[in-house]
Amino acid sequence: MKQDEFLAAARQLAVKDGVNKIHDDGVLLFRASAPRPRGAVLYEPQMLFAAQGSKNLYVGDQCFRYDPRHMMVLSIPLPLEGEIPVASKEDPYLAVKISIQPQLVHELTQQMEPAKGSSSPGLLVTPIDDALIDAVTKLLLASKRPQDARILGPPLIREIHYRVLCGPQGSALRALVQGHPHGRHIARVLTQIHGSLEEPWDVNAMASKAHMSASSFFRHFKAVTGMAPLSYIKSLRLHCARSYMLHEGNTASEAAFRVGYASASQFSREFKRLFGRPPSEDLLQNRSQDVQLAWPLATLVS
Repeated sequence: MKQDEFLAAARQLAVKDGVNKIHDDGVLLFRASAPRPRGAVLYEPQMLFAAQGSKNLYVGDQCFRYDPRHMMVLSIPLPLEGEIPVASKEDPYLAVKISIQPQLVHELTQQMEPAKGSSSPGLLVTPIDDALIDAVTKLLLASKRPQDARILGPPLIREIHYRVLCGPQGSALRALVQGHPHGRHIARVLTQIHGSLEEPWDVNAMASKAHMSASSFFRHFKAVTGMAPLSYIKSLRLHCARSYMLHEGNTASEAAFRVGYASASQFSREFKRLFGRPPSEDLLQNRSQDVQLAWPLATLVS
């Protein structure tokens, strides 16, 4: 069975807990040998395939679960809460992450039938078929030899993008590059937000940039991201500040200023509310851990 071959390849390549780099083009294999409690994390645009175990992702009150029978597509950066409910050394959680390549999505959709319908959610979980699992398995196997990875990797990544676009998962990507104009407008605003977090964003300013009324913008933004605009921005600022402290050596005050906070005390309160610890304690806790981060949306819209 295709799933058995996928699991065998993943087990062979997941040499350590945490992140295992598989391919230079944004392909990672994650392994967890113990459950992980629910915690805040910022996901970049990506496709997720579980070889073993499952993971729950929460957007507000909604829970999205992917497992070996279901894949997940995130077409925009999303602040989420993640949880691995079951994992052990004998049966670890194993999942492949493939970063979405905006230019590749654009090239493929230019050759495909235009998408139809309204704004699509930025996060989608759907059943996975054998053809897609087969392509992901071949990508893992190709990574065993540098020459195979260099020559066979890019076309396999292209095939995976294409198969996702052809299936029910594709609506989450297609709507942002080719589909309903509201989806494109929201994507453009997200790009601007990610590039200018320090600006004093409000709903009216965002709606103006999207050429929508405030009420229409609020409705479509929530349909795409699953969050209210200001909640999204607050969470995004805190996640990016966390990254500046962890990876760029910023103090809490420096990171707070970079993402638009005028008050360090307010930043610390909201940081603790989201991550469960004040900035200093969180930094010490995560020094030795891999933290998923999302950065500007790049050019997901043309």
